[in-house]
Amino acid sequence: MASINDEYEKLMMIGQGSFATIWKVRHRKYGYIRTLKILNTPVRDENDRAYQQFLKECTVLLNIGNGSNNNIVRIYQPRLIDNRAVVEMDYIDGETLNDYLQRVRFMPADEVLRFVGEIGGALAYCHHDIYKFMMNPNEDDLTTDPDDGHRYIIDDETKRRLVDKYAVTHNDLHSNNVMRRENDGSYVLLDFGLAIQNGKAVKSSAMHGGALEYMAPEKFNDNSVITTQSDIYSLGVLMFEALAGRVPFVLDKQRISTNPVLAQYDIMRLHQTAMPPSIEALRREAFGNAHPGQTYTKDYPDWLETMILRCLEKDPARRYADAKELMEEFKAQRATPAATVSVTAPKTPAAAPAKPAGQVRSLVPCPDCGHAVSRNAINCPNCGFPLKTTSPTPPKPAANNTGAAKTAPAAPPQPKKKHWPWIVGAIAAVTAVVVLSIVFSKPDGQAPAEEEAQVSGKFVNDIQYITVNGVSFRMIPVQGGTFTMGCTGEQGGDCWD
Repeated sequence: MASINDEYEKLMMIGQGSFATIWKVRHRKYGYIRTLKILNTPVRDENDRAYQQFLKECTVLLNIGNGSNNNIVRIYQPRLIDNRAVVEMDYIDGETLNDYLQRVRFMPADEVLRFVGEIGGALAYCHHDIYKFMMNPNEDDLTTDPDDGHRYIIDDETKRRLVDKYAVTHNDLHSNNVMRRENDGSYVLLDFGLAIQNGKAVKSSAMHGGALEYMAPEKFNDNSVITTQSDIYSLGVLMFEALAGRVPFVLDKQRISTNPVLAQYDIMRLHQTAMPPSIEALRREAFGNAHPGQTYTKDYPDWLETMILRCLEKDPARRYADAKELMEEFKAQRATPAATVSVTAPKTPAAAPAKPAGQVRSLVPCPDCGHAVSRNAINCPNCGFPLKTTSPTPPKPAANNTGAAKTAPAAPPQPKKKHWPWIVGAIAAVTAVVVLSIVFSKPDGQAPAEEEAQVSGKFVNDIQYITVNGVSFRMIPVQGGTFTMGCTGEQGGDCWD
């Protein structure tokens, strides 16, 4: 019986996890170079449970490949070789987004926009367009177009049904699951091992899994439904990271080595309650680290920051419905003149260029829905709430027939306005905000101030439960031997408050 080493020459180990090992290989007979994923556990036969799980993961990726999206890794037929489950994937010569950001420390604005367009586009394909390449005319009861026998009649209702059935939620977006190609700088989305399709996870035990710094707030609750909007939050973290040089909420690496339960609890609280830190301030800091002695000039459009903040909304309903909607807005914004930005880092200190007319200068919350909008906007683009009204310009007085200008009647004297009530009120409001900020939060995305959490633990039927400040959490194992926590309380989405 042929072995793996008989068929492939192992050139380099790319990575190893608890489930599988990844190799760069050359096929001995045909000479092509691929990535080979090999299950760590030997497989008895094709009915082995581990092999069936492996096939399930491969099937999702094989079907995703029907559309030949250039920004999604492609795999080939899985098989058994000498009681080992293996599958070939395209070898990507490059580095992960995480490694790239650590190396360059500052991603130019034009590359940030390219990254959003490519990975956002790959996700839009998974969230929406994939139905075009997976629909089955017989199973999906499609009607042939009488004018073109090679096409099918798909109305809006049918499209929605097909999208709901075939859309894939990646469920594990983070900077180590994105590769940057060395040859052309393009980005590729990897690892659909935790993907969800038609409400079913590839690995049912990992429905609420993922990297903690990228997880949507609702994923910390066992009872929540994971949707494409959970991916949107994680994509927002990736976009924030590309632009700012770091994720909005940073896991305390030192604390996780000494008290992992509380460290994970802290990051959950941040995702659930804290506002992201200033992107511009972090980008300015990243620029200074990458270009010491040079002066940073804002080099990205305000609408990009607005999009990121919408992705990072705590409530899934306030985010984009899916990556298709996000990409439609992204393309529309880039097509407008206001989207043109300077993308070259200045070599010498220079004054900030004047912004084009109509470009957003600053953002304020909508009084009705809280969505971040331009200070100059007339209506909120999210809820339509009127933000300001415009008054018509008064007509100029008509000229006197005699040629002499008419003298306008003197305005009656106005009573002197009392400004002190406004001043006192403003001081009181500012004082209240400062006090509340001190009580409930810390700057730069740190966890809200609180007393040291009281923690206890127990095992029930081999499942570990942790109680933090009276709230019980079930420890959920995720890939790599680490744990995440799911809330088991009765409060549902308010479980962390």
